[in-house]
Amino acid sequence: MGELVPLPKTGDVFSDVRGDERTMRVTCHPHRGTVVVSLWVDKLCRASFQLAEADLPRLQQALLEMRFDQAAQVAESADRIEVTHAPEHPGGSDLPASA
Repeated sequence: MGELVPLPKTGDVFSDVRGDERTMRVTCHPHRGTVVVSLWVDKLCRASFQLAEADLPRLQQALLEMRFDQAAQVAESADRIEVTHAPEHPGGSDLPASA
């Protein structure tokens, strides 16, 4: 099992959209030169990733681009939505008239 360290003052906790007591913690550890992203279910850490401080600007940029790319994709998708319907025929239906 990994080393347990107290939650630093710099960081945040995010709730998973699926609920079920799932959270993601992001913490800064300047003495180690890392930012730690950890995935929790209730009070149990299920996974963690230690990001080097030098990679933090690249992660921040990737997150910003995702946000803007997502907004652009939503707008682009809305522009591409076409309503499909049966072609209109003069005189009404293609069904034979009943006698």
